[in-house]
Amino acid sequence: MRTTHTQNRRPGTAAAHLPRVRPSAGKGTTSDYAYSRHVANPELRKVYGFTFETGYSQNTAEDSFQPPFPEADRIAEEATSGLMSILHSCVCAIHLIGIDLFGDEEEETLTTMRGIRDHRLLQTENGREWVEVLERHQAELIQLATTDEAFRSISGELITMTGKMLRSEGRGFEHGRELRQLLSELEGSGVSPELRADLRRLHLLIRQIEDRPIDDAIDFLEEVRPYRAKGG
Repeated sequence: MRTTHTQNRRPGTAAAHLPRVRPSAGKGTTSDYAYSRHVANPELRKVYGFTFETGYSQNTAEDSFQPPFPEADRIAEEATSGLMSILHSCVCAIHLIGIDLFGDEEEETLTTMRGIRDHRLLQTENGREWVEVLERHQAELIQLATTDEAFRSISGELITMTGKMLRSEGRGFEHGRELRQLLSELEGSGVSPELRADLRRLHLLIRQIEDRPIDDAIDFLEEVRPYRAKGG
């Protein structure tokens, strides 16, 4: 949360005012209630609740737990910014689009893609950077997927085609040309310059790996760092 707060902090805000996140010692709170629901009713899912206290310790307990206004408003605004960034990062745009368009029909595709992300890409530094390329555009992708029918349809085709190739085991990256065509269509839609730049770089990447077997293509992602949207 501290990292996301730093990224979203308003210009001119001093670093000394960064909120501190610490576990709360309070009992019988909403955090306990959230966790207890599955105990009271076994049919409910387990939910872990967390309580965040923000701000630094002051001279008095009163000021520490309730800073004076307008300082309290500013701390709440910045803490909310960090929390919203965390919530955005918890939503997978690919899963959202796949389930929205296909329901359970593409669950096998999504499971395959998650497996490659978790067990291959996230195990290497370069692979993690490729995952970050997607994650930095999550909010925009989700917004476009929920408001732009054409974007959602093209994205769905990309997910379906990618899933088929990933499940083809030793066969080659045989739909590379079709994937590049779909990416070109997305580049021409109403996306931000930053997303358009990364779509273009993904387009060029597919050109490099489209003749390789699937495992070799994934190995390539683990060995080569992605181009940055700025600075190359």
